[in-house]
Amino acid sequence: MQSVVAMLERRGWNISEAMLGTLLEFSICASPLPEALEAYASLGLSHVPASDIAPGAYAVMSGDGLAIGLYEPGADEASGREPAAITPVFVRPELKDHVRALRRRGVEFEFLELADDEFHRAGFRDPAGCMFHLIEARTFPPVEARTSTVAVCGRLVELSLAARALDEPLRFWTALGLEEAGAPPTPHASVRLHGCGLTIGLHETTRFASALTFRADNLGARVEYLRAKGFDVRNGSPLTSGHLSATLFAPGGVQFFIVDADAFDPPAAQQAR
Repeated sequence: MQSVVAMLERRGWNISEAMLGTLLEFSICASPLPEALEAYASLGLSHVPASDIAPGAYAVMSGDGLAIGLYEPGADEASGREPAAITPVFVRPELKDHVRALRRRGVEFEFLELADDEFHRAGFRDPAGCMFHLIEARTFPPVEARTSTVAVCGRLVELSLAARALDEPLRFWTALGLEEAGAPPTPHASVRLHGCGLTIGLHETTRFASALTFRADNLGARVEYLRAKGFDVRNGSPLTSGHLSATLFAPGGVQFFIVDADAFDPPAAQQAR
């Protein structure tokens, strides 16, 4: 398998996609699902028909390049999904044949479901502690999109992950083929990596665990609108000072950081999912 990876590198293939596949969704546990669907719809997302492969109730909300999978809490204990946590999901065809190569690059799997009579999937944590899933096929059809924009929150910048130190997670992700893409202007050490349709922001802080970060104009007006819709929105975020950002506590208890466009650099281009 190592020789195959070397061959792909010589041919100029994107090795992060060869390793992990492509990003499908950010999965979140939320209950009750009908209320979560309504709340995410008010953020500008639309319901997308999805397969019933996942244990328990499952729904997908999507809009302009961002897909959020909503799952019934406790219905899929093997998945390792946790309350108030974001779990990115990648589609990796021929997953069963690819596990060994991932292990050689430092991936330690928390679960593997690879029997011939089951839908193949696997899960691992990165050194920052975030759970990631790999599945063998899409669970909903591709959604045509022009940009990575959620109308109310702004433009998706990154999946923000907190770590006590950056060295270990940086080595982990670069070994899987993600490439460094600069550093956002944060009050702590940070670095961005990009690959497989995902931008990860690693942040040397203990002030949060994981979040989706958006870059938006007219921050004050957006915050007022979200509060009027009944969302819990607080001034400030761990990424910048109070008047330049806000933290939205979205259904499922996850955090969305909304950062004023003038205070945050333009994000690395997001690949279409």
